[in-house]
Amino acid sequence: MKKNQISYLKEFSELVNKPNKLEEKEKLYLLCSQQNSTKRQDSYDYSKLNIEYIQGLFDAEGHIFVSFKKKDNIIRFTKSVYIKITQKSHTGILYEIQKFLGFGKVDGYNFYVDNFDDCKKFVMLIKDGLIIKYNQIIAFEEYLKMYINKNEKYTDIIHQERERLYKIINMEKHQIEVYEDTESEPKQGLNLKIDEKNKQSKIEKEIKLYTHTKVIQSEKKMGLLNPNYGKEMSEDHKSKISITNMEVKRGEKYSDEKLKEIFNLKGGIMLQKDVAEKYNCNREIIRRIWNEEMVPSDHPNYGKCKDNKPKKDTITSSQKTSETKKILDNDVYIEIVLWKNKKLNNEKLDGKLISSPKLSEYLSKKYNQKVTVDIIKNIWCGKTKLHDFNFKDNNEISYDEYLEIISK
Repeated sequence: MKKNQISYLKEFSELVNKPNKLEEKEKLYLLCSQQNSTKRQDSYDYSKLNIEYIQGLFDAEGHIFVSFKKKDNIIRFTKSVYIKITQKSHTGILYEIQKFLGFGKVDGYNFYVDNFDDCKKFVMLIKDGLIIKYNQIIAFEEYLKMYINKNEKYTDIIHQERERLYKIINMEKHQIEVYEDTESEPKQGLNLKIDEKNKQSKIEKEIKLYTHTKVIQSEKKMGLLNPNYGKEMSEDHKSKISITNMEVKRGEKYSDEKLKEIFNLKGGIMLQKDVAEKYNCNREIIRRIWNEEMVPSDHPNYGKCKDNKPKKDTITSSQKTSETKKILDNDVYIEIVLWKNKKLNNEKLDGKLISSPKLSEYLSKKYNQKVTVDIIKNIWCGKTKLHDFNFKDNNEISYDEYLEIISK
């Protein structure tokens, strides 16, 4: 392809240090420049085309493709594969490669090999001469060997192996030319692959050693080997743990003074929701303070109650799991239920009929927190469950009313 340019360059190099040759040099420069810009000449000598040339061209301009289908987020690799060489500047060479090999097809700027058996032939012809794409072609060769006949079943083992090979084929072309600056010579092809395996093996050994050490340390503290085995925790120790937990959870927001201030509002003209709004917290916190579940440090019950946790005898294991999954305050969940009731009564939001997307936008702005459409729909249909203790001390809706609304 660049035979003429090389020929002009050779002639130019012989004139470099010779005087009075400016005219000849300019002529050679213009000829070479013209060849570079047009990238065409009247004829090419294709008689020199050989498999080594095709190997080099594929190493530079080749691509390997493995297809898969995705349905319901499940990926299934198919037997549809192809190899191509792209050449926009000199498309004529693609037809010559097709003639030389005796298979494949040319479409536009690409030479394709998409027949399964022809792909195997092509791999056998070029793999030994590749450097940059060596790892890819070896993985692709393994992939081709995993051909499944119509009467064979597509198993999980086959899928996992195809997925592994697919990752090599697609990742190698991005990673193969990434080298460490400390290396005297860049690692390519198979050498790079071996180096990566050694690194992975080293990491796995370190993880195994760390895990083994942790297991031994854990076993030393189990059962009879634990110095505290069989001993019952003292009430004083339990109280200290409870106090520490409460102090960590409260922080500066719920100091002794703040707790007393909120407690003194109980029984006044302000409702629970108004107090919660005033102190920028959810109503559940106010309820716990008013019920003396959250108390200041000089209170007689300080350290004796389980702060921020429902009583064990009032909540089941499944309810506890459900509560831990919630990402919003309890008041927000109840408000969403009330919005469904408004929707059923054909009430409006900002002058428009209530919908989950509109409500999502409204509540997200109101609480400065993402309240998604899915959260709203799950609450409305009862998929996200609320429990009777969530409605305790709620003046707007009872648990029975909640059940009635989500059933509609």
